[in-house]
Amino acid sequence: MLSFNQGSIFPRPSGILYIVFFLIVISSGASFAQDVVYQRITVEGSLTIQVEPAVLVACSEPGETRWGWYQFPGLSRLPDGRILCAFNKAHDAVSAYGSATGKYISSDEGLNWKPSTGLDRIDVTSPHASISRINRGEYLMLPSTRALELDRSDPRLPEPVGEFSHHGDLLFMIEDCPDFMKDYLLKLGAFRYKPRTGTWIRDTIGYDGSGALAWARPDRGDGQKILLARPWFEKPLLNHKDEILYAEYRHLFIEPDGYIPGARATSLMVSTDNGKSFSKRSTIGIDREGKVLYGEPTISETTDGRLVCIMRRQAGSWQNMKPMAISFSDDDGYHWTESRSMDHQGVSPILKLLKNGVLVLGYGRPGAHLIFSADGTGREWTEPVTLRKGDPDSWLTKTCGYLSVIPLDDHSILVAYSDFEYMDKDGNQCKAILVRRVTVTR
Repeated sequence: MLSFNQGSIFPRPSGILYIVFFLIVISSGASFAQDVVYQRITVEGSLTIQVEPAVLVACSEPGETRWGWYQFPGLSRLPDGRILCAFNKAHDAVSAYGSATGKYISSDEGLNWKPSTGLDRIDVTSPHASISRINRGEYLMLPSTRALELDRSDPRLPEPVGEFSHHGDLLFMIEDCPDFMKDYLLKLGAFRYKPRTGTWIRDTIGYDGSGALAWARPDRGDGQKILLARPWFEKPLLNHKDEILYAEYRHLFIEPDGYIPGARATSLMVSTDNGKSFSKRSTIGIDREGKVLYGEPTISETTDGRLVCIMRRQAGSWQNMKPMAISFSDDDGYHWTESRSMDHQGVSPILKLLKNGVLVLGYGRPGAHLIFSADGTGREWTEPVTLRKGDPDSWLTKTCGYLSVIPLDDHSILVAYSDFEYMDKDGNQCKAILVRRVTVTR
């Protein structure tokens, strides 16, 4: 729908659509303008998209260049209405799972941010954190935890049933694992907010172990050790009818015909007891040749009554990115259409259906972008509205490409992303977490 020349700020006509827009140079605090962005884009007969100036959430010390620091922002609405922005402040590695995050709070819908207070009763941990409102006014958070360190020679370990070629991850049947591993993988420590008391309590989520696979990654510092990681909720849960849905790619399963995944696959996990337990309902995306990852999924309802899931795809290492994949379900996630390629590649896509019927997709790498399905069905999408330009020849520069999106009202969202070239008040280059308000009207 929207169509723009690569690297240009001037739009070109696409079909019979006519585009009117105003351009502004954005400054955030003392930062110089990073990009020319679209302040207002009007698509005749379709959408008007207004992008507000960037707001600084948090900024690193000058000269920060380590991969993983001030990256992977996650926005969550808290029970008291405030907005939490959590972000990674550690290496992007299994050995750093469960580390403390940066945490900032906004009490005015993202206009101002302060270091968090009042979250001492819950563990907001890296690399990705998400808090979800579920049924009966409760909220649920399943945080990441430190990986278990195991010795390859431990006689309690079962024989691996598979291996991922890229990282050398070993796969084990959970039912064959010793009890301490089963408990770690299937009895997940969580936090639940109870509205009647206005407090967070510790809780346990039971995860489906039937045909489930555990994965352990070799420790980079010690070749004899492997690190066993368990799943957590990286993205918001979806309240769908009387159920809670989560698209999962860290908890793996043998397929009904006995196929053991050779690369990460995406499954639909479902809770019918308000988040006390989750079981697998279906496989959404999988490569039967074991070469292509289907991961970092996001799921949403559509305006035509279906479910839609969009997934990151890559063949082996991160340099071999493929276009994102999209799949639909007409029966509450029991069956899914064969996934098809979208027009854009990206990491960690994030979907949000606004109450005005517009479906929003955020994604990145290179850069940070939004696209929109005007009728909310997910069948057709606009061309990208770019929040942060990326370098097509150097994907890990400019921004990490991981976005987070939450609705502010029926037609507005708040988007968080990282900027690796932010300039502080003294003119020093830093890494920063920024947010923008984006309003979408018909």
